Amino acid sequence: MSVQEILDLIEEVLDNGSSIPFSSKIAVDVDAIRTHVNEVRLELPVEIEKAQEIVEHYNSILKKASTEASVTTSTAHKQADEIVGAAKEKAK
Repeated sequence: MSVQEILDLIEEVLDNGSSIPFSSKIAVDVDAIRTHVNEVRLELPVEIEKAQEIVEHYNSILKKASTEASVTTSTAHKQADEIVGAAKEKAK
């Protein structure tokens, strides 16, 4: 179960709590809340690890794209220089 799903369950427990008359407070099932909080504690390291893997993959893609862009730009500059050189020779 994801952290988001567990938080939804906590919210559901809060929504289903009994209103305390003459206050803005509610009575909730404390054991249910504690159970869900413990589930969040167990799931967070897994979700953080997944997020770190996604960031590493993203950075890898960016690095590869940057390298490819540099190679493409370098090749284009060389080709442009050759074309300009050939055009100058032809113009002479």
